[in-house]
Amino acid sequence: MTNPFKHIAAIFGLTGFVVAVVAGLVVGNPAETVLSRAIVSMFACYLCGIPLGMASVWAVQQYIASFKGNRTSPTLGGDATTGTASTRGQTETAEEPVMIV
Repeated sequence: MTNPFKHIAAIFGLTGFVVAVVAGLVVGNPAETVLSRAIVSMFACYLCGIPLGMASVWAVQQYIASFKGNRTSPTLGGDATTGTASTRGQTETAEEPVMIV
């Protein structure tokens, strides 16, 4: 599997290309100028997307690691057939809400 940050950087580059083409056409620039500026914009946005993609991949990996570290087994000390956990001698703690984006 390839690194996801490369996909994020490519999306940034293509978005920069599309924005530059649309902006150039709206203003009424010649096609050569629009395409040359769009290619430069695509390259610049790709280079900016690499560190942003790396940071986002790192943040997601850290969140997943902390989420897995905070989880406990639902059958810990309980009956494996019912999936209930024994609460004898344990204090109830409020679980952190999970934000779904």
